[in-house]
Amino acid sequence: MGNHTGTIDKDRNGSHFERDCLKNSTKVTANAMKHLTKNKKSRRPHRPPAHETNLGNLLRAAREKRHLTLRDVEAETGLLSGGVSFLENGRSIPDLLTAHILCKFYGIPLKKLAAAFLQDEA
Repeated sequence: MGNHTGTIDKDRNGSHFERDCLKNSTKVTANAMKHLTKNKKSRRPHRPPAHETNLGNLLRAAREKRHLTLRDVEAETGLLSGGVSFLENGRSIPDLLTAHILCKFYGIPLKKLAAAFLQDEA
């Protein structure tokens, strides 16, 4: 460890000292403390709340019926778990290739998935 001389020293793991350690040091600059204690806003953009859809409910029910997690679906299909989550939560709709992959994986007829989508659009 090093002296606290107005800069934030790093420990042997390369991480910054904890805030409590810096508070106890009299030589830490006010600017360093301000940087450590300020509230950081989330970097994620605000997303509108999801709404329930027949398409999303159908996909989620098929996944849960097989006791699969989103990560399991990602590993087996190559579709990103976040994308599948967006579909299940009604934040997006699948393109034809994605719909085909999910239908084949879950054993759902593509016609049934299309019917659920059409119900949502009505």
